[in-house]
Amino acid sequence: MSPIRADRVLEADIPWRACLSSACPVAYYGANTTISVAEVSATVHHKSLSSDPLVCFCFGYRRSDLERSKRSADSVNPVVREIRSRCRQGLGECQTKNPEGRCCLRNIAQILDPGV
Repeated sequence: MSPIRADRVLEADIPWRACLSSACPVAYYGANTTISVAEVSATVHHKSLSSDPLVCFCFGYRRSDLERSKRSADSVNPVVREIRSRCRQGLGECQTKNPEGRCCLRNIAQILDPGV
């Protein structure tokens, strides 16, 4: 069986929700059925076993990129600025590349400021 892409889940007839619990093996759930993390094409950063998970699936930013950029003296994080700029140019593909089917900026904000 080939991995399930986020856009296939979003286009399905039944409403799916992404499981955001890092301890749970379920990636999506809905209508009395589940899709496990092992079945999807990419793992959401908070479910990844990697010490440096991919956070931005469109442009390839990892947790370590965010941590390095966090130390910048600039008031706007350079990674965030880059993602926003590229998305404004129509280069983002969040619904098909991100396993959550949405923009990664909310996740990035939580990594940069865990109190959010």
